[in-house]
Amino acid sequence: MNVRILCCAAAFSTYAMAVAACGSKGADDNAATSTAESTSSTSSGTGGSGGGASEFTVESCKGAPVAAPGDATCAVTAGDARLFVVADVLYPGHVAEHGGVLIDASGSITCVGCDCVKEAAGATTVICPDAVVSPGLINAHDHVGWMNGKPWVAEAASVDPALRWEQRHDWRKGKRGNPKITVAGGSATTTDKIWGELRFALSGATATFGSGDLGGLLRPRCDR
Repeated sequence: MNVRILCCAAAFSTYAMAVAACGSKGADDNAATSTAESTSSTSSGTGGSGGGASEFTVESCKGAPVAAPGDATCAVTAGDARLFVVADVLYPGHVAEHGGVLIDASGSITCVGCDCVKEAAGATTVICPDAVVSPGLINAHDHVGWMNGKPWVAEAASVDPALRWEQRHDWRKGKRGNPKITVAGGSATTTDKIWGELRFALSGATATFGSGDLGGLLRPRCDR
C-alpha cells in the first residue's frame, strides 16, 4: 500500500497539545463504531527491550468531505483563515480513517479525529485521501555541523545489520569487540545544513535538539 505523509507545519507545531485537548473527539454518531467498521489491532516492535505492545483503534469516519473523482493527490477548496485537513489521521491510540485536523487562524490545532467536520464549516479544506497525517516527530539528538556526512550503511561496511550496540563507545571506539563506525563529515556549510534540515522535514520531523546553528524548517530546541 502506498502511503504518503502530509506534512502541515502549522499543525504539527502544536499537535501535542491538540491531542491532549481533542483526543476524545470522534466518539459520537459521526464515527462508525460498528464491528464491521471499527477494529482493534495490536503492534509490537523488535530489536530492543523494555517496550510493550501498543493497542490502537481504527475508526472509519463518516461525513467528511471527499475529493472529486480524478483529482490529484490533494484537493483544495478555499474558505476562511482556518484550515481543515482531511486524511487518515494518527493520534494516541487511534487511527481515524478519513478523519480531520482543524487548525485555527493562529495556527493552533483545535480538533483532531472524526468529529471535526462539524466544527470545520467554512474553513479552507485540503482533502488528501491517500495521505496520512501524524504528530510531528522530534529529532532528539543531532550535531548540525555533521549534516554534510553521508549515512553509514552496515552492509557496505561488512557489518551485520542486525547488530545492536549497547553504548556509544562500542561504535565510536570499537569497544568490547564491536566494529568501529568511521564516517566523513563535520564543518557543514549553511547549504549542507539546509539540505539536512529538508531531509528531516520530509521524514516528518518538526523540531530538533541539535548543537550548532539551525533555524529554518525545523524548530530548534538547543543551540549549543
